[in-house]
Amino acid sequence: MTTPIQWKAGTNYPLGTTVQYPKTGKYYVVAQVDKTNSSNGTDPTVSTWYWKPTTAPVAVVTPVVTPVVTPVTAVGSAIPVPKKVVATYFTLWGSANARITTVPTTYNMIYLFQAIPTSTGGLNFQYASSVTAAEIDQCQARGQRVVLTIGGAGAGFNYATRAQSDAFIASFKKIYDQLGGVDGCDFNNFEAFVGSSSTEMIYIGKSLKTLYGSNFSITCPPNPDQSYAPMDFAMVRAMADAGVLDFAGPQFYDAPDLITTARIVALTKEWITNIGADKVVVGLSSNYPEGPTLTTCMTAWNQLEAAYPTLRGVFSWSAQNDALAQFKFASTMAPLVKA
Repeated sequence: MTTPIQWKAGTNYPLGTTVQYPKTGKYYVVAQVDKTNSSNGTDPTVSTWYWKPTTAPVAVVTPVVTPVVTPVTAVGSAIPVPKKVVATYFTLWGSANARITTVPTTYNMIYLFQAIPTSTGGLNFQYASSVTAAEIDQCQARGQRVVLTIGGAGAGFNYATRAQSDAFIASFKKIYDQLGGVDGCDFNNFEAFVGSSSTEMIYIGKSLKTLYGSNFSITCPPNPDQSYAPMDFAMVRAMADAGVLDFAGPQFYDAPDLITTARIVALTKEWITNIGADKVVVGLSSNYPEGPTLTTCMTAWNQLEAAYPTLRGVFSWSAQNDALAQFKFASTMAPLVKA
């Protein structure tokens, strides 16, 4: 066997190039390229969209040789993204006596809230003790998708560079392994005018889907008012156009002008126009004092679903609030949404 190419940081390798990673001795091949027609200086141990593991080459790759790429089977969720979503956010802080296994199966998706971006773009999962791999397995076994949320109020981060994005992916992989696998990633890092690069969000989304399979979902809960946060509309539209986004859930709570039936319907229609009804989930509240009433939630959903039958579903803030009302939001909204 001839001497293989040794990978060097910052080098742009063309499609099909096989390299050996010096630190581990493992081999990687450039399986996809972007508009630079290269690997764009990425690290093969982090950038799974560009690179795939492969076996040692029998000869140094030249432009006239077409390498054989070893197929890679992505691991990930066995639970497809539901056609009709009834989701809830589960706040992990203070959850010693509230576990995700108490969330009824009328909710087919549970958002774990939250992992927080660090200054480098990596993630800090400070609430890891509030959920276990066994609990996630139990929820998944009964058909509930468990998704990790990134960011939240006061925890925004603008992903603007490839280094930040690669730090995100590396951190997410560690949390994923720690939890024994989750079913998706929910981006809540760009609210309150924090913003984020569409290019980098698409790159992260594609990398995660390549790593964890087609059932791995990419979602986000943006601000609902286009006039307030037009950057949210533009970025989410770019993610949808790139085929990365499964759905967005504009949030109708925490502001008095967002919790009436008329406003929920009008602003949801803006999002439907932006990305399509099948990619819109309506973010509502469950026994939460800063959100719409249950009657308002029902009325708004019925009006919207009548006009847009493919509207994807609803989510509630939060599971803990709904638990205080004996999960009345779930038992009331699920029959409407899933009918």
